[in-house]
Amino acid sequence: MTTKAVLVESNESDATSRARLGIIAGWGIMFFFGFGMIGGQFIPPPGPWPGEDHITAQFYRADLDFKRLAVISLIIGGTMFIPFGAAIADRLRRRGGIGIPLAQCQFGAAVASATLMMVFGPFLLTVMLRPDLPDVIVRFSSLVTWMAWAGLWEPGALQAFSVAVVVLGDKSLSPVFPRWVGWYSLFMAFGSMMGCLIPFFTDNAFAWDGAIAFWVAATNFFVWFAIMLGQFHVTYRRARRSVSPAPPVVGDAPTTADVVEAAR
Repeated sequence: MTTKAVLVESNESDATSRARLGIIAGWGIMFFFGFGMIGGQFIPPPGPWPGEDHITAQFYRADLDFKRLAVISLIIGGTMFIPFGAAIADRLRRRGGIGIPLAQCQFGAAVASATLMMVFGPFLLTVMLRPDLPDVIVRFSSLVTWMAWAGLWEPGALQAFSVAVVVLGDKSLSPVFPRWVGWYSLFMAFGSMMGCLIPFFTDNAFAWDGAIAFWVAATNFFVWFAIMLGQFHVTYRRARRSVSPAPPVVGDAPTTADVVEAAR
């Protein structure tokens, strides 16, 4: 095997490992967020309705242990933003040029998103550790947590916007991601701006438990992660095919006439 062939095989093997990181982290996000949101009965989360402290407090005191596990699961899922963002950044920087600083922006935004999950999740764990706390404290902790998780849309939007700029500006024959991924990333980035309305509404479609601010925005957000996860699967399959050894070429078996001719 030549030196060039060894280098090509090594590069393809590295590509397989990097894509595998994105796949593992992406499925981790889907699993832990799915379990956390469904298991904790946070679809939708408790709303910011005024004057209903006792209702929110009763919500967190019911199925206490299961909700604790659900919040822990959400924090773990949020932590997976970091390796997932690192895998995306690795793809973006391959474009070179503006792709390198935007890869850093994308990864920094992923770290910020993970930090939000890790910082505000313990607010809910605290009130579930002490369910005897006054209703108003339980409600305040819930409001602060969901305002951060649903209302601070900027890190996720920056992730998607960084991907969009790199992909849509990539004119190479082998782009880092398909062009349609860039367009959806741009749609996701601007769609996330609906989070700007969350601080202004408490009881309609624009509140964080409403049809637009939760159902539309959350769907848009997780579809983007599913798309990026799918792209890592595509990259992984291509890399595996590249490093698979080619089957040996077997010639045609000699016929009886060939044997007779050789004997002569």
